[in-house]
Amino acid sequence: MDHNRLTGPIPRELAGLPNLGELDLSNNDLCGTIPTSGAFEHIPRSSFANNPRLKDGPSWDDANC
Repeated sequence: MDHNRLTGPIPRELAGLPNLGELDLSNNDLCGTIPTSGAFEHIPRSSFANNPRLKDGPSWDDANC
């Protein structure tokens, strides 16, 4: 899903997908916090590259998106 002009926060529901093995959200305009739990535990940080408003943090913080 890279280079798709996606905006807004990463949906919380994606963390609950147990079989999510790959997800490339790089080069979009996502905002909020990069999830670190659930399915996102094994997604490399490079999958979120080049989203200037996306922050790496311990909790979901999409209030300022």
